[in-house]
Amino acid sequence: MANFEEIKTEIQNNIKPNGTQAITGQVLQDTLLGMTTKTEQELAELESKVDDKIDGFEDAFAGVLTKGFVDKVKLTPNLTTDPVNNRQSGSVSVSLNGGEEYRLIVNTNNTINLTTKYDGSFVDRDFVKDLAAGTHIISYTPSSEIDTLEVFIANTNATTLSIKIQESTFMVKDGNLIQNPLMKGADPCMFKADDGLVYILCTSETNKNIAIYRSGDLSKWEYLGNMLDDSLLSEIQDITGYAAFGVWAPCVIKQNDLYIAYVSIANNGSASDAKILAFASADLQKWVYKSIVTTSENGTGTGCIDADVIRDADGKLWMFFGSYGGIFLTELSSDGLQSNGKFIRISAGNGKTEAPVIYYRKGYYYLFASRGATNPSGNYRVVVTRSKTLNGVFVDKNGGSFRENEDNSTLILSSPEVNIKTITPSNHGGYLIGQTSVDFKKGQKYILTFTSNNTFSSTTLDENGGFVDRDFVKSFPAGTYTVEYIPSADAKILDVYIPNTNATEVSVIISTENEVSVVSPGHCSNPIQDKNLRYWMAYHAHVLGEDNMRKILVQEIVWGEDGWPYFENNGKPEGTSSVIPKL
Repeated sequence: MANFEEIKTEIQNNIKPNGTQAITGQVLQDTLLGMTTKTEQELAELESKVDDKIDGFEDAFAGVLTKGFVDKVKLTPNLTTDPVNNRQSGSVSVSLNGGEEYRLIVNTNNTINLTTKYDGSFVDRDFVKDLAAGTHIISYTPSSEIDTLEVFIANTNATTLSIKIQESTFMVKDGNLIQNPLMKGADPCMFKADDGLVYILCTSETNKNIAIYRSGDLSKWEYLGNMLDDSLLSEIQDITGYAAFGVWAPCVIKQNDLYIAYVSIANNGSASDAKILAFASADLQKWVYKSIVTTSENGTGTGCIDADVIRDADGKLWMFFGSYGGIFLTELSSDGLQSNGKFIRISAGNGKTEAPVIYYRKGYYYLFASRGATNPSGNYRVVVTRSKTLNGVFVDKNGGSFRENEDNSTLILSSPEVNIKTITPSNHGGYLIGQTSVDFKKGQKYILTFTSNNTFSSTTLDENGGFVDRDFVKSFPAGTYTVEYIPSADAKILDVYIPNTNATEVSVIISTENEVSVVSPGHCSNPIQDKNLRYWMAYHAHVLGEDNMRKILVQEIVWGEDGWPYFENNGKPEGTSSVIPKL
């Protein structure tokens, strides 16, 4: 009888679907049984290893197969309105097996409940209950066979609803799943180059240079060094007059035979005094300075950072840029090295919005941007708006104008729910003290991520106000810090002390070893498309419990049937991709 090594070789040599095509249990069974004509006992031993739900299957075929999900059916239930009882309901036929794992991608503009039945009897009643409007990914394993999916809505509001059901399966590995985070850095620009590889240029972990990486599969990345060598850094200092500066947020386009990189240079790390410079390279490794494209003196009043450049249908180059003063658009010269000096306001400038990224797809320009502050507790997040024209009014899903109010933007990527405490200390005569309630247990390890704009110390107190661990954080300067803390006794109060009276806000994210999360995702790249027509986007985020450096993640982004993009995993950062990219 064939052993598993022979089976693995047979699969590799003779079953060659792409990375997203399913290998069903029956196909595997037929293939494996065809490899041997041994005795019935030997066949029975082999069959026991290859049914649709193979025990230990992952171990037996490690390195050859991976588990994933493939589309089974798309449903659009017809809803009937009952105005007397102020409700709506509907049902649709579907065939799902009991005990098998499915994934439901639900897109709704109303709060809904879902129930399954078989032959008119309940199987899983309200297995989805009070699901809010939005796009949701739901794991579902029916308790028994079902033939009907029912929808209930406790109002008569106009409703749009679509449900895609995916079934779990095994796939032939052709590459590697993405294991996030991938690298230290921030503000990634990800693009395909002429050599067929994908590059990420990003703000380095020191914020003083641009790091360069490349990959053939989005999972394994090669570090190629920094973009700016010592001579270029010295040249930048001479050109800008900045004695010290931050180097941020690259954007790369191909112009004729050269790659042009647009980089933000910020005086002493201040977005309000910055310039966008252009550099050129033939090979994405050796760069030369070309020009100052625009500066903070351009009259827009916004941070002159975070450029993103697009070529329109007429071949003209346009640059989006901006920060907390608003997002702006300017046309560039034909060589891409100068702004024409005219600026069009794209966003209102009434919120903390920055990092515009512009992408054209099927008749719309999609403007991705990041809102909030790029620190662990800053609620950094990715939003999207769209417009039929580059210089037109960008709107959210509800038609609200981004130019009138930056809240008119559709959220697509944000932090998971975490325990964030915000403390505003009060004056106690020459120093500040602030407190927040906690529920720390003796001997339990906690991961505390502090962010403060002032020097601070921290102490825990018991329910009577007595010291538990005095100054377990002592005289930390302004910044973000992660502290592992094991209370010596139960603590109910977290106290912060500021040794001066300067206006101060301290935030702390509280988690345990088993609750490590990726928070404040944002400053995304343009999407790139693989050979399986899947889209992938890079962004940066903070990983709680690790160092406080921002890190780069790559995640699949999906376009819904309504034409709007969204992230699966309920719009939260993804640790491991569910499918393998195919570049």
